[in-house]
Amino acid sequence: MLNLIGLLADSTCRNDDDAVMNRVHHIFPSKARTTWIHLGPLDQAALGRLVSMTLQRKEEDVAPLTRLISRVSMGNPFQARNLLQTVWRQGHVRLFSFFFW
Repeated sequence: MLNLIGLLADSTCRNDDDAVMNRVHHIFPSKARTTWIHLGPLDQAALGRLVSMTLQRKEEDVAPLTRLISRVSMGNPFQARNLLQTVWRQGHVRLFSFFFW
């Protein structure tokens, strides 16, 4: 059960689907200390800073990856983070050398 709660806490939920949001809200009882945060999509510049700071590279060096992350995540910060983690784990990004397929 704790694993499920951890997965839920680390996952994202887009609020553009009312039915999904209603189900999510019902998962947590009203007595729970749940904090709902509305986090809008990040624009290209914000994603560029995120990728740049994460990889410790200049924004122009990571521009192709930033464009991909922007296109795939549609600005969703959690999806952007997950995509960055995925390309790192799969070896497409290295700390001192950056290559993009």
